[in-house]
Amino acid sequence: MKLLAALAVAALAQTGPGGADADRKKGNKNKTPSYGNNNNGGGNNNNNNNNNYGGGNGGGNNDGGNGSNYGGGAAYGDPHFMVVSVGQEPLCFDFQPPAGSDMNLLIDPETALSVTATAEARDNNKTFMSKIHFSSPNGAKLEFDEEGVHLSGLLEEASGKHPVTGHVQYGDIVFVEHWTEDGLHENTHIEIDNGPSFIIKGSVTKKSLSFACVDGAGLSEKTRGIIGQFMHTDAYVVKDTEETDEDGNAVGQVSAGGMTIDATNEKFHHSDHCWVVDEQDVLMLMANL
Repeated sequence: MKLLAALAVAALAQTGPGGADADRKKGNKNKTPSYGNNNNGGGNNNNNNNNNYGGGNGGGNNDGGNGSNYGGGAAYGDPHFMVVSVGQEPLCFDFQPPAGSDMNLLIDPETALSVTATAEARDNNKTFMSKIHFSSPNGAKLEFDEEGVHLSGLLEEASGKHPVTGHVQYGDIVFVEHWTEDGLHENTHIEIDNGPSFIIKGSVTKKSLSFACVDGAGLSEKTRGIIGQFMHTDAYVVKDTEETDEDGNAVGQVSAGGMTIDATNEKFHHSDHCWVVDEQDVLMLMANL
């Protein structure tokens, strides 16, 4: 399968002890090569204009050339977002949801696929994603927390873990769990049958989760959500004004939904550079999409 076949070697090296049932009992549910490899719920390679987690800086994706019209996106930290539309450079922004609320990360009303995240406040008053909820087109439900994945929604049981690749099939979802040597959940790769692929990463130090859509194949043009609404073709357009700010960063404009907001190409958390937009501006932009 397009994502998981490429991860077979990694699955051998990183999957936790025991079979699928043993892993789920440990977690009962992310160094990721695509959007990060540190333990703060983020990633240091979120944007090098190669966009390894999704559609790439000018189209194309990692699904073997199936012609998907979708880019990618990621959410991490407290939380920070990076989104990319095919043919455009990535946008980055912060968004602080109310503690205890659920955020719609990616919702496709045509396929009934949904991904939401529960936000919880920490002692530092910052909000992190503590749980991520998947509901597949066929009704398979996966809930992720810092311990791993929990399955529900179907009468059938999940398949046993493949002895070589570590793949587990649950309805129309295939996933691979990766564990550290001391038995902590590290990351999970998820693929929807004939649909998109995702990575969930767990941060042990901050007890938070990160999310990335690494392949948007199969998503409809009606896909919404904080990440989903920015991924499809023509979701937004970035224009470099050829001006710079006082720090020497390029200044640009982002147009979407009939409105235009300012952006600055600069370092964004663990990214080398990204078109960064103000949180209040992006909230107004999302309201118009």
